[in-house]
Amino acid sequence: MLSTAPDGTVWLVCGGQPGAGSQGHQVLVSPDGGRTFGVRAQAGPDDSTIGDLGSIGYAYAVAAVSERVAYVDLYRAGLLKTLDGGIHWRRLHGTPFGDTSEVVSVSTLADGAQVWQAQLFGGLYASRDGGHTWRRSCPTPARSGRCPPPAGGLQPP
Repeated sequence: MLSTAPDGTVWLVCGGQPGAGSQGHQVLVSPDGGRTFGVRAQAGPDDSTIGDLGSIGYAYAVAAVSERVAYVDLYRAGLLKTLDGGIHWRRLHGTPFGDTSEVVSVSTLADGAQVWQAQLFGGLYASRDGGHTWRRSCPTPARSGRCPPPAGGLQPP
């Protein structure tokens, strides 16, 4: 998975062979628009761990905010956030979808405060405070076939 922050920083999250609720993960960051990459976090079946991302969960999505801030969504582990360029990761608690949602996308606006997460059977959720609190923005598109616009037109979360 790949995401580019507004400042041009590129975040790349790679997942290894999944099995039994875990998967090797590697997070690489390029502060120069993709010319060079450095490993910021790595976890797998061997002892080559870097940072504290861990190997629990399956990598589904990444959303870059800047060279220091990004979100990674891991099915079975939840939505994680880093504030130090990918070395340390914090699980965002209080998400309405928990650890086992079928996440299809995570995205953020340029300010990093508004985060969006789409689920296969759970709809679209939005956070205006960097992932601390959430609200449902759309019913389940997989069931309804579309997200109806809110009354009065499209509005921010």
